[in-house]
Amino acid sequence: MSESLEQIGYRIRDSIKGFISNQDERIDIEIIYRKMAAVRSLLLKEQYNAQGYLDESIFGQKCCLEVQCSPIVCDGLESGDVEYWVDAPDIEALLGDQAIRYFGGPDLRSPYTHRNLNGATYQQYNIYTSHTPSYTITGTKFTIYNMPTKGLKFVCLIAVFEDVMSICTPSDPFPLPSTLIHKMELLIKKDLMSTLTLKPDLKNNAQDEGPMK
Repeated sequence: MSESLEQIGYRIRDSIKGFISNQDERIDIEIIYRKMAAVRSLLLKEQYNAQGYLDESIFGQKCCLEVQCSPIVCDGLESGDVEYWVDAPDIEALLGDQAIRYFGGPDLRSPYTHRNLNGATYQQYNIYTSHTPSYTITGTKFTIYNMPTKGLKFVCLIAVFEDVMSICTPSDPFPLPSTLIHKMELLIKKDLMSTLTLKPDLKNNAQDEGPMK
């Protein structure tokens, strides 16, 4: 079982402080959480390039994504067509298409086919794919074509999410292989410790009173 986000985050902060308790914290734990997410992205990209596969532990599941529909409007006039879409959390961009393991029905047995915008445009003219449920991605918007079930309310997404805080709480396991956690901690501590030599400007007198003067 992987350690939780808060276990790793507080261990990094305690290590930087020399494990000395102090009620006046100079490093907000949220800053460490954000750095963990950023370094995680880089390490996952490195691992994928080196090994050619992604560990199952890094995938998160976000079900109950509400399917929304709206008429397509051009210059204030309705075109007569209806668009179906869901707003999803940010997907890990560095991993490309490999970041998505499943998008489809909430039963987890009805995957939709991912197409680029060009493929979605010409899908209706292909006799083999014209009725296949599919989707395109624009930012965080997943547009769905050929809805398989009339009145479908929710879909499910299994993917590598960029912002781990959007899919889990600090007490949940951190989605990173245990073999990479130590390397992540070292990189974050190296980054943060380089800033601790700068003392806060308590007087705010616009004078350069840094340690290098």
